[in-house]
Amino acid sequence: MTSASFMLWHYMSSMSGLIGPVTSGCGACPGSAAGIVASAKVGRVRTFQLVPGALEPAADWISRQRRPAERRLDRLGALLNRPATTTKE
Repeated sequence: MTSASFMLWHYMSSMSGLIGPVTSGCGACPGSAAGIVASAKVGRVRTFQLVPGALEPAADWISRQRRPAERRLDRLGALLNRPATTTKE
């Protein structure tokens, strides 16, 4: 890594707390409008960074959906594993 690129990396990493609020919704990428990705542009270089905790609401929703889905699949499995009944005429 050259000294110039190291200085740029150090500068950008020191701004990590500021990047999200400054660029959210800037249109640089779809994720920035959603608040999932933050970006910053220095010269011709645009860097992207995941926003910590941005996917927590999605993870919470998935975990809430998991138990009911598992119950439905358990009921389906029990139905499919039942012995077949035959009727005599």
